[in-house]
Amino acid sequence: MVGRIVTGAGALLAALTAPAYAQGPSQADPLAPLQFDAGGRFILLGGAFDGGSAELVGLRLELEAGVETVLEQGLAIGARLAAVGERDHPSRSPRGGLAGVCPPGFADCAAVSGSAVRAPVSGYAGAELQEARGGPRAAVEQAYIYVDGGWGAVNLGLAPGAAAALSLPTPTILAGSSAVDGSLSLTRLGGVQTVNDLSGSSAKLVFRSVSLLGLSAGLSYGPGNDHRTVDQGFARRAGEAVVFEAERIWEGGLRFERVWRSGLRTRAALTYLTGESAGSEPQWGDIEAWSAGVQLGYGPLRGGVSVLESDNGWAAGERGYSALAASSVYEAGPWALMIEASSADDDLAHVQTDALLAAIGWDRGDGVTISLSLMSQDRSVPEADAFGRTQRQESAKGLMLEFAADL
Repeated sequence: MVGRIVTGAGALLAALTAPAYAQGPSQADPLAPLQFDAGGRFILLGGAFDGGSAELVGLRLELEAGVETVLEQGLAIGARLAAVGERDHPSRSPRGGLAGVCPPGFADCAAVSGSAVRAPVSGYAGAELQEARGGPRAAVEQAYIYVDGGWGAVNLGLAPGAAAALSLPTPTILAGSSAVDGSLSLTRLGGVQTVNDLSGSSAKLVFRSVSLLGLSAGLSYGPGNDHRTVDQGFARRAGEAVVFEAERIWEGGLRFERVWRSGLRTRAALTYLTGESAGSEPQWGDIEAWSAGVQLGYGPLRGGVSVLESDNGWAAGERGYSALAASSVYEAGPWALMIEASSADDDLAHVQTDALLAAIGWDRGDGVTISLSLMSQDRSVPEADAFGRTQRQESAKGLMLEFAADL
């Protein structure tokens, strides 16, 4: 399967680089200098929530490095590597985590081969064989080579797919603690996902076009989703619920961005992903997911709406995932205000999540931001036994202080 990706990459690179080489013979400058860059981001999150189930402190460290050379025809060739270390609520290992009590064999709790199931999008599971490991987590998030030519860029390796790269989540001023597509959570309630990232950073071939009149497109193919990151547990470990294993994953997307003469800023995106089940269990089938996002901005105000829909790859009935989020940001110099609302339903895990967040942020320059936010989360989780399934309500309300710095 990897051989097919490499063969396809060669054909795509030939088409991609043809315009760049049309002006002269195909030869590389052996003395073309290598350009190195490195950077990252550090996020420290503290919070105080009602009840005793929330963590007081969370942190995330993102590191990345790259090397690139530009040939005399203008073709850029390079490689990038990115790693992430993270610690937040121990139940989020990976994202989602244990939600309620819905063991296999009880009521309508999802089960495969007698084991509990982890929902592909949200990451929620109704039962595990052992407690979540908790503690710090670390993983290589990206490792790929790329060619950037006259018509676009091609990546080959561990990287987000076209659907994730072109997804348009709602605007935010928070570096990692948003209730929508946030990377850090101090509560065990999880969050709402609207980025179409079901393939994660597993190995794939990705093409992204240049922008033409504000419109760009992307396409990617991956043989599977077996790479585990800090927030996505596609590769099942001992003691965990069954995960959806996909193969032959295709992704595509469109992104439009334009600033009009009136000063109105518009952004819109549409993505689609499909993959086949790599297992033999009849409960799993082909998986599909699509996302859409729209943002409008004028002067200091911008707002947006994003949605994500997926069938969760569940062939044994309609047990999909649906999410909707909206937010608005007002900026005044180095200060910014934000309000965000979100809701998601995961019928496979029997979990419904709602969140409302308001935040104020200060950009002190040099890549350093400090934000204070007030969040209210509510979650409905299953409680199943031999007599059936009911739903239990959980909530968390509190303050969060976030410090983020570019490295």
